[in-house]
Amino acid sequence: MKRKILAVVGLTLVLGIGCAIGVMAEATQIIRMDDREKEFAQMGSDGLVKASWEEEAPQVIKMWGPVLEVGESSFSFQRQFTEPEGYSEEVIVHIDPESTLILEGENGFPMGMEQLKKGETVHVYAGPAMTLSLPPQVTAQLILTGAPQSQVMPEYIIAEGSLREDGQGGFLLKAAGGAELTVPSECSIIPFLTRQMVTLSDITEGSRLLAWRKEDGTVERMVLFTAASFQ
Repeated sequence: MKRKILAVVGLTLVLGIGCAIGVMAEATQIIRMDDREKEFAQMGSDGLVKASWEEEAPQVIKMWGPVLEVGESSFSFQRQFTEPEGYSEEVIVHIDPESTLILEGENGFPMGMEQLKKGETVHVYAGPAMTLSLPPQVTAQLILTGAPQSQVMPEYIIAEGSLREDGQGGFLLKAAGGAELTVPSECSIIPFLTRQMVTLSDITEGSRLLAWRKEDGTVERMVLFTAASFQ
């Protein structure tokens, strides 16, 4: 009788340890972070890192390429790389209805998921985390598409601080990631989908913007997002 009890207890312990290991394996997965491998704990059950607009100056990565297939809440595209030249990979992009913005590149107006077209070039901004699945997967923060071929796509920028005078009557804007943009004093700036008045002085640390540059690299116009833009 004692042997039977011990056997049952031992089996219970083994099953308990097995379940615990299974839960840990589901909660901890390996993701790629800016082409580096990192262990990320407490991910969602789908293995994806959700986009968040509430973190201070979140880091984002920019990807671009032609759309391959479009689904109800995700699409795939062929991501292009400048180095090594000619290299590309398929990436699946998930759309979070609560935080992902899909905008057309000419004026920054909202677009619907159904307006994404196969073969059209998209610029995808996502958090630096990407699953190691094949193909890799991300949840987008912002997607730009639909700009005329003759027009350069705007850039999605997160400001590291307020504008600084450049000594020539204009300003300098430092973006997260280290890029520095020249902003003329007459640069146009409007809010995203609101009628409130905004000026260049409204740009502060963490401000999110779309910036269109001219051929000489200076910023021609900008759209300033507000917290309400991502709700």
